[in-house]
Parts: sequence; structure tokens; C-alpha cells
Amino acid sequence: MDDLYTKTKNFKNKFSLNFIEKMDLKDYVIGYGNDNKSFCYCVENELKNLGDIHGATSLKFGIYYSKSKNVYIYAKKFGNSLEEAFENIKNELKHIITKSEKLNKFEETNSKLSPMFRYKIMYIYNPEIIVPIFSLEHCKYFCKQLNLENCNTFEDCQRGLINYKKINYSFISNHDFMRILYNDYKEVKQKNNTESKQNIIKTKEKISKNEKLFLK
Repeated sequence: MDDLYTKTKNFKNKFSLNFIEKMDLKDYVIGYGNDNKSFCYCVENELKNLGDIHGATSLKFGIYYSKSKNVYIYAKKFGNSLEEAFENIKNELKHIITKSEKLNKFEETNSKLSPMFRYKIMYIYNPEIIVPIFSLEHCKYFCKQLNLENCNTFEDCQRGLINYKKINYSFISNHDFMRILYNDYKEVKQKNNTESKQNIIKTKEKISKNEKLFLK
């Protein structure tokens, strides 16, 4: 846990708002390999134990680098050019981080970034407002097992889980509470493995409609 704390601290120190404002594409994208400790690589891999967001394509980051094609691939919803898309993504990141640092309880934020990705960013920059379970399906599942009512949205679920934790596990962190839930209800992971494979197939079928290539 100390190693994870150190990695998280180092990540936040490196990827400050000032750094994000000035960072280049290689500082952000995944795809260059394990030696490139980019923003996306660290969120997904280096800090995996803070909550796993694997299971979807790299387009969830808005932009990624395809080594096999030697191109940057970006989602059209962020702009009509690579430069415009990257600027818009950086603005999204700054908005999410700034907002999350000010919150004392979770609130949904308007963003074009994929939900799991932005929820994990919010958790990294303010671990007090979220139980690090970034899948809505998982959140709903745990709420049902704990007999929590009115848990329909991610915000509903998170507030319900946080309140439950405060009453029953006030002495532990949100991260440790997440570990308890996954340990006590292991069947949720088996359910997720099947759903993830189905979602990846569906995403790959649609991906050509939502991405643009930019030759490096």
C-alpha cells in the first residue's frame, strides 16, 4: 500500500494543472510502450490497484497512439483535427481535476471523456469522494447486495456506498472498502468478464464510425 501511495503522490506531483496545460501528446497518450509513463498509461496501468479500468478500447482516452499503424487515433467528438481534439481533452482534464479537488461529496460532471476514465481521475485527485469502483454495473450490484435503495445512477450508487461505509466501516479508507466488497462478492468479477468481452466486440464494430487517424 505504501508503494501505491508513493506512485499516486508522484503521479499527482507530475501531472499538475500547469503540467497538463503544457504537456505534449506523448505525455498523454497510451501506445508507446511501458517505458513511456504517460498520463493514460499511469492511470490505467501504474495505478491499476486504485481501480481497474481495463476492458474497453484505448479510444476511451480520446486519443491514443497505434504503434502497428504508426498513427494517432482520436475520437471525432473531441474535434476535427488532432490538435483541436488534444486541446479539448486537456481542457476536459483540467475541468475534472479542478472540480473534484473542490468537492466534499461526489457529483457527476459534464464531460465527453468516458465515464470510467473520468471517475478514476476524480478518485486519484480526491479519494475521499468516491469508492474506487468505476463501473456503474458493479456499483449497482454492490448496492443491491447491501440493500441500498434508489441506486440508479453512478452518483446515487457512490453516495449510497459512501454513506454505508461511514456507518459500518468508518475506520478504513474508500480503497480498502472497495477491496472488501470485491473480496466478499467475487461473483461480480465473473459476471464482468463475460460482459467485457461482449462490450469489446460491440465497441470494435462501432469504432470506425467514431475515430479519425492522424499520420505521425
